[in-house]
Amino acid sequence: MVVRYTLGEPYLGALGKCITDVLAFHGQEVYQGLEAGIAKKSFRNRLVFLSVSMFGRSRLGNMALLALLIIWGRNFEEPAEGQAVFQYGPTRNNQEALRRFNESLDEDIRALMGRAGRKAPVRRRLLVATRIRSLWSASCALWRQRHSGALPQLQALHAAAAYLFYAFYPFPSSVRLLSVASDHSPVVMAMLATAKRNGLPTCYVQHAPVTEYFPPLDFDLSVLYDQASVEAYELAAQKQNRKIGGDIVILPPFASDYMRPRMSRNRTLNVGMCVSSIPQTERLIAFSRKIVDHPNVSTLYWRCHPRFQLEAPDVHGTERILVQERGGSLEAFLEKVDIVLVPNSGVGVESLHNGKPTFYVDGMDDIPRDYYKFVESGILPEFEWGVLDNASGIDEHFDASWEEQFSRYDATVKVSTTSAGKGVSDAVRRLL
Repeated sequence: MVVRYTLGEPYLGALGKCITDVLAFHGQEVYQGLEAGIAKKSFRNRLVFLSVSMFGRSRLGNMALLALLIIWGRNFEEPAEGQAVFQYGPTRNNQEALRRFNESLDEDIRALMGRAGRKAPVRRRLLVATRIRSLWSASCALWRQRHSGALPQLQALHAAAAYLFYAFYPFPSSVRLLSVASDHSPVVMAMLATAKRNGLPTCYVQHAPVTEYFPPLDFDLSVLYDQASVEAYELAAQKQNRKIGGDIVILPPFASDYMRPRMSRNRTLNVGMCVSSIPQTERLIAFSRKIVDHPNVSTLYWRCHPRFQLEAPDVHGTERILVQERGGSLEAFLEKVDIVLVPNSGVGVESLHNGKPTFYVDGMDDIPRDYYKFVESGILPEFEWGVLDNASGIDEHFDASWEEQFSRYDATVKVSTTSAGKGVSDAVRRLL
């Protein structure tokens, strides 16, 4: 492995641009509510934000924060020895996207794929944290671009820490492709910046719905869900007067073929409620109690986001509100319910794909209303209480015209799941 002992001006200039790009995304007005939503989840989060706000005011404070993130950061990973394709995706949703991507590949290409072989050793992190000159330069760059919000500034710190690590310890020559399952994680943005400086090809695998607020695509290959995602990235590029870079192939995120949503004929309804990672807790609980008090509702099932789980006393005020066990599958959840209610979440599209009438409920999370534009596009109807009063009329909404619009978000409406994923292997082969 090549090890650098100091970073020259080209690398430090690229670091400054990386910080700019991270703040440009995470500092957007549309995300202003996220900091409060994350802060209320735990005292630890509030303490971290307070520390960033205080120490981020000075160069020395930024330097101390950078050193701490480099030494104790949990998301620095390295390729296994001899690995040809380094796949990075630290979250559960990232890992699921990479698994789906790998399964779509021809056997010879799939054999080259692999998750990171190990976490970055503490010894290497310590060595990076003691490169005082480079650490100081990065701290000055952070200070010059300091954001008024603690969350965007924290993301910039994470990016700077990751950039320093991967600049000092670049990927070994055996790695021929960097594949990531996020395009806006600060660690990924830093990793991509160093990969581009070293001429390493990059591949992006979509892991969740996207919007026009996302960074424009700048990968050698982008593996996207659907045509709607392509259009969202095109709009993102237009807003920044840029063009989409690299090739694009479509790989739907579904394991089964599409079924048009149809209402069950049960006399009383089992209602599913998907809970955000940053919910408006009081509203959520009050709404849930109102749902189970409806005479046509039998049971309400909660499915919580992997990064959030309310304590049982908060939701067990009635035995008719049940919470799916952590790690339970979406398929098992959908089998239990007749209709699904969702906040801002890609689960809404998955639920519709699997034939469940699904509705958007506003105000259940700290994300702006209809963030993904599913309601505006007409594919996700907004919940009204009349849905529970006249369940037999639900099917009328999900007609042929609805299905045509939905096909922009789900390629399997018109082709099989297997056919929709063709071409991914050829695109990866060309990169290798």
